Amino acid sequence: MKHVLISDNKIAVPVSHTETTIKSDCYNQNSHNDYNTDEDESIVVTFGHEDFDTITRINTEISRKFEPKKKDTFPLASSYQRLGYIDKSARVKDCGTFLEFARGADTSRYTLHNANFCRDRLCPLCSWRRSYKIFGQVSKIMEHIQDDFEFIFLTLTVPNVKDSELPSKIDQMQKAWINLTKHDKRFKGAVCGYFKALEVTHNHNQFSKSFDTYHPHFHTILAVDKRYYKSKDYIKQSEWLEMWRKYMKDNSITQVDVRRCTNKDKSDCEQSEKALSSAVAEVAKYATKSGDYIIPWSETLTDSSVQALLSALTGRRLCSFGGVFERKRKELKLEDAENGDLVHVEADQIRSDVALQIYRYSWSCGAYKLTAVERQVNLLIDISDDENF
Repeated sequence: MKHVLISDNKIAVPVSHTETTIKSDCYNQNSHNDYNTDEDESIVVTFGHEDFDTITRINTEISRKFEPKKKDTFPLASSYQRLGYIDKSARVKDCGTFLEFARGADTSRYTLHNANFCRDRLCPLCSWRRSYKIFGQVSKIMEHIQDDFEFIFLTLTVPNVKDSELPSKIDQMQKAWINLTKHDKRFKGAVCGYFKALEVTHNHNQFSKSFDTYHPHFHTILAVDKRYYKSKDYIKQSEWLEMWRKYMKDNSITQVDVRRCTNKDKSDCEQSEKALSSAVAEVAKYATKSGDYIIPWSETLTDSSVQALLSALTGRRLCSFGGVFERKRKELKLEDAENGDLVHVEADQIRSDVALQIYRYSWSCGAYKLTAVERQVNLLIDISDDENF
């Protein structure tokens, strides 16, 4: 492979329809070649329109998705530092400082190809990638079983709790869910499978009566028979509430949310797809968002929030599959959504051995910069004889 270096991490304006001039007056730290180039030296490499267009699209995605989440890693790293978690702080701070995208031959499509993610439970970047992976897996499973089942979106809540009560409350909820799914006759008669995810939100509104309390809740998607809504197995919202109260042993619970995922008008396919996609997006949300623990106006509240969520979520599985969802997950050979690869989260990844172009970005001075374009030997052009190399 050969590397093409980018001056100030920017591509110059194309000098023709098929050429792009790339200034090479900086050293690429991600390259394995120990060479420098003179400040005024230029390398002219023939590019197709796809390369220039691809970089433009990658830059847009990075600025919209990656950069905001990367910036949120620094307040978390600072909080870890203050709390004495020195190693965690260093890992989170370094997370996502290197991104590599790949474009395949004969296509303008690109995917994330390599990155240095820290996998910390609270890391904003890793939480987003994990959520993206879960969204893809749940969507894929539902696509494979939707001809045989209807879907229900069910949210199970409990009253807000203080930080000291959060771990035990989540334990209680997990136990209640197990009892509901394994021992309740109504549930077992109506539900053929499920996906469940835990979300915890934090109220840091100083003017709220429930200020500095936490709200753990389950988002679930349930697979039911096509005849569910007209059968004796149908469970009304009030009955879901009573069932959840029973297994939580808590009559102070005032509501559960139950929605039909598919549109009643079966002929309106677009609306049905939107309803399904919306439900999947809801269950695939982060277990906790950075806005729940990064409090700009208070380091003290930030640190207490980080500690509370870390204590409550560390070592805990946050999502699970059951019934037909789990069987289809195994059949499709989908890896662990929580502990699996956070780089290759898309179903149609570009294989490294057929990648035409590699685009490398590094975090520098508060933003991602394109630092190198790397291409496979004997694809498109051969620059091995260029005197500049």
